This record gives sequence, structure tokens and C-alpha cells, in this order.
Amino acid sequence: MAIRTQRPEVITASLAQARGLRRTMALLTLVGTLVLSALVYETHDWIEVEARALGANPALIHALLVGGALLVTNLVAGLVFFHLNVQTTGSIGLACDTFANALDQAETLQEANAEAVKLMGTQDLALGERIADAVSETESSTLTVIERTTQLNQAATHLLDYLNNSTLSAENMESDIEQRVDDIGQIAAFVQDLPSRIQTDIAAIQSVLDDIHQLEGLATSIKQIGKQTNLLALNAAIEAARAGEAGRGFAVVAGEVRALADHSAKAADTIEAGLNRALDAVKHNLQLSLLDGSSEQLEQATDAVESIQRLRDNYEDMRQFYKTLFSVVTHHNTGLANQIADILGLLQYQDVVGQRLGRVRSALEQRADLISAEEATGTALPGALQEAFERYLLDESNHARLADDTQTEGSDAPRIELF
Repeated sequence: MAIRTQRPEVITASLAQARGLRRTMALLTLVGTLVLSALVYETHDWIEVEARALGANPALIHALLVGGALLVTNLVAGLVFFHLNVQTTGSIGLACDTFANALDQAETLQEANAEAVKLMGTQDLALGERIADAVSETESSTLTVIERTTQLNQAATHLLDYLNNSTLSAENMESDIEQRVDDIGQIAAFVQDLPSRIQTDIAAIQSVLDDIHQLEGLATSIKQIGKQTNLLALNAAIEAARAGEAGRGFAVVAGEVRALADHSAKAADTIEAGLNRALDAVKHNLQLSLLDGSSEQLEQATDAVESIQRLRDNYEDMRQFYKTLFSVVTHHNTGLANQIADILGLLQYQDVVGQRLGRVRSALEQRADLISAEEATGTALPGALQEAFERYLLDESNHARLADDTQTEGSDAPRIELF
């Protein structure tokens, strides 16, 4: 029986004893008063008669009678009070024995509860350590995620800078290639127009040469005419000399004609010499023009070869550039993929912490159920709590071993595990 039920019984017994004594005293007082009043009333005359007969004082006899009646009444009341006190004391003794037994049970239960509280304190410390471990792992994983994210940001920034520089280099190379292509286009247009231009120049020069040759023929004709005229003037002079005075005037005319013929021959020679010089100059200039044209063509061809070589070099540089670019991008993408995989593996701390806290919550719920259960309120509570705590430790150990085995088996893969 619980202490809270023993204490009211003791109080109730004490109150019952007090109420019984009060009723008994009141009843005895009333009965004694009635008996004494009746006795005094009935014996008043008799006492006076007997007192006169005996020679005693009636008042003294009345006092003795009243005192004796009160003594008898108090004696009866004492006996009744003693009887009631014995009964009440027995009830109180039984209540005290029951109360002592309840105190012994309460002390035993208190010791069990103290042991249970001590065990709960130990369990709370262990659960606190598990929660602290979970918090530490959460903090460590968070810091690692921040560090990996910072490294990922730096790698992405480095890759972006490299791509920007590569874009500028590619634009410069593209501009250079376009310039080389324009040069080659101009050279191709020049080479394409060169035959027609050469043919036009050759045709013009040939026309000039033909004209010069025609003029040379005219000079020859003039020289021939001058010779014939000179012969005619000579014949005329001979005939004028034969004629004498009659042919003197004709001789003067023949002399003038011969002088004119000589002058014409000299002019023809001069024209022929000038034409020869002009012809030589044209031929010489034509040769120089052809030589200059060949030199210029050779220079243009050399420029074309150099432009093609530069274009080839630029193409090779661009090919090597893009090869290097793809290699660098692949390397950075591989690094980014690995870091992202590591970050995904680290982000599982949420699941780990959640499951650990879930096991802690389950252990606390089991403990609360054991404490609130009626059959576990006695000395069996510490054993039940210890058994529940051992089950929690075993469950925690099994999960930790499973996590270690999973991490060992998947050491080459990204650290993504399910618990």
C-alpha cells in the first residue's frame, strides 16, 4: 500500500479516537449530571431526616453524596475512556505497522528509483556524447563542404579565366588568319589578272614595234628617194654641163636638187638612227618590264608562299591551341566532377545525423514508456532501463559497423552511402 494511503488512515484513526472520547465524555457527563440530579432530588428529604436522626449536618451529607456520585461517574468515564483508548491504540498500532511497512517499501522503491535515476543520468551522458558526435560530424562536414565549395569556385573561376584568355587568343588568331586569307585572295586576284595584263602590255608593245618598223621602212624609202634624186641631179648637172650656157640655170636647179637629196638622205639617216634608238629603247624597256614583272611575280609568289606557310602555322597553332584547350577543360571538368562527387558524399551527414537523432529519440521514447508503465514502477525499472540502453548501444554499434564496411567496400567510388 502506498504511503499516501497510509497517512490518511493514521489521521482518520486519530480523529476517530478524539471524536469517540468527546462523545463518551459528553455522554458520561450528561448521564452523571442526570443521575446526580435525580439522586439529590430523590434523597433530599431522606438525607435531612437521617442526618437529624444521626445528629449530622445535612449539607455535609449532601456534599459527600455529590462527591461520591462524581467519583463514580469519573471512574466509569475513565474505564470507558481506557477501553476506547485501548481500541484506538490498537488501530493506531496497526496503522503504524502498515505505515512502517509502507515506509520500508517506499525506501526500497526510493533506492530503485535512485538507481534508475543514476542509470538515466548515465544514459543521458551517453546520449549526449552521441549527440555531440553528431554535432561534431555535422560541423566537420559543413566546414569540409564549405572548403570543397570554395575550391570548386576557385577551379571554376580559373577555368573561366582560361576560357576568356583562350577566347581572346582565338580571336587574335582568327583575325590573323583572316588577314592571311585576304592577302592570299589579293595575290590570287593579281595572279589571275596577270596573264591578261601581260598579254595587253605585250600587244601594245608589239603594236609600237610594228609602227616603228613601218617608220623604219619609210626612212629607207626616203633614203632611196634621196639616192635616186641625187642620181637624177647628177645626170642633170652632166646634161647642163654639156648644154653650156643654155643649161647653166638647169645646172643650178640640179645642184639645189642634189643638195636637197643629200639633206633628205641625212634626214633619213637621222630618222633611221632615231627609230633604231627608239626601237632599242622599246626592246630594252620591254625586257626590263618583263624582268621587273618576273621579279614582282616572284616576290608576289614568295609572299604567297610565306602567307600560306603562315596560314599553315596559324592552323597548326590553332589546332594545338584547341587541343590544349580541350585537355585543360577536360582536366578541370574531371576535377569539378570529383569535387562535386565528394561534396555529394559529404552532404549525407544530414541523413547520418537524422538517423542518429532518430535512434536517440527512439531510446528516449522507450525509456519514457518504461517509466510511465505501471509494472515498471517497482524494483524492475532499473533492469528494464539497462536492457533498453543496451539495445540502443547494440543498435548504434551495428549501424557504425555497417557504415565502416560500406565505406571500405566503396573506397574507389564517390563517398555516397545509404545507412
